[in-house]
Amino acid sequence: MIWDHWRSRRTPVQAGIAAYLSVPLVLDGAGPDVLIGSFNVYSYHAESFDPFDEQLMRLLTSAASAAISNARRWSEAQEHVRQLQQALISRAEIDQAKGVLMGLHHLTADQAFDRLVERSQHSNTKLRDVARAVIAAHTHRRR
Repeated sequence: MIWDHWRSRRTPVQAGIAAYLSVPLVLDGAGPDVLIGSFNVYSYHAESFDPFDEQLMRLLTSAASAAISNARRWSEAQEHVRQLQQALISRAEIDQAKGVLMGLHHLTADQAFDRLVERSQHSNTKLRDVARAVIAAHTHRRR
């Protein structure tokens, strides 16, 4: 019902609001805490809220903040895992490309890697993409 009052652009007093309780919603983390919003409760009666209600709201915001913070951490961990998986795949492709260059040109592992890096820098291409191209070219050549 209050939402309808807000949409009609009436002030809280015009809407009959006589009291409110507002508690910040803060995310904790490794750095400084971040304010992301607040929980707000409104009442048509001026005597609606007491210190118990305020403590209850603080408890609610603490639980909500912890849940949101945990969800954020979980999401960041999932992204980190995805990046590590991609790094392992890239590493395998780079090692395969090194092997191709070592076999074709009788190079050491370090020399093959240096050639890949040189191609990467010269063409401004990611190392993994250069490695994929070397593997694809060698695979295509063998057919």
